[in-house]
Amino acid sequence: MKNTLVIASHKPHILEFVDSLNKDADLSVRLWDYHEINIEIEKGVSRVSCGDESLDDFDEILVLAAPDHLHHVFSTIGLYAETHGLSMHDHTFGDASGKLYQMMNLQNAGLNVPDTFYGTPEFLEKALFKMGGVGVLKSTHGTKGNQNYLVNSPLMLRQILAENENTTFILQNFIKNDGDYREIVINYTAFLSIFRSSGGKDHRNNTSLGGSAKIVEDVDEELLRLAESAARAMKIEFAGVDVMKDQDSGEYYILEINRTPQFASGSFVDEKTEALKKYLKN
Repeated sequence: MKNTLVIASHKPHILEFVDSLNKDADLSVRLWDYHEINIEIEKGVSRVSCGDESLDDFDEILVLAAPDHLHHVFSTIGLYAETHGLSMHDHTFGDASGKLYQMMNLQNAGLNVPDTFYGTPEFLEKALFKMGGVGVLKSTHGTKGNQNYLVNSPLMLRQILAENENTTFILQNFIKNDGDYREIVINYTAFLSIFRSSGGKDHRNNTSLGGSAKIVEDVDEELLRLAESAARAMKIEFAGVDVMKDQDSGEYYILEINRTPQFASGSFVDEKTEALKKYLKN
């Protein structure tokens, strides 16, 4: 007998529908409310769960309701199902733009990403405790450092979530750093390295928030290969790959990948233009 999972909401007609399916002796069907799904992406391990149940407990997943604003979450679940040999219907969610999907996809490619958690406030509180009480809470679709918070208590976490009810967040571990790198990658080749730093004034190093930036000439080959691999994993040919080096471990972590990264704006427009020219002339 197949174990089937239905993902929808706990609306009365959905509950009745699942009950009617379970009246068939040859069927075993469980219902998950998409509001209660939790996703964790840690080094070498990822998991999709609801309460005490894991997605791996099921043979077949049937999505009956998927709000548009959560398509990036269902895309992430679909990616998990695909890589773990699970059958998911309908597997047509194509929103690969969110940070949650990026983190799952990059980890599947064997690349370093921060520990990443998505889910209910209770689940995120437990994740914050696991991180030692400090984490970075960021919007899955935030840009230029907006809706990106350094949180150091469950109360602060709850307050931010309550004040941004219509925003989907992920929680990541805080990486001790003195700045981050924006790697300009064109056709999967790193052309330009920009180091950005807040100078310790903020946990965000974005130049749009007052951080400084400089071009780096002598770049670690490991950093370049990581950025190129990240762009290739996401199939983004014109990318701005943000990478951070952990001051304690010396390891590099991919923070996110941006499409068509501010060629005509932001810092070092002339240098970015020259890099693009070199590609276009070849």
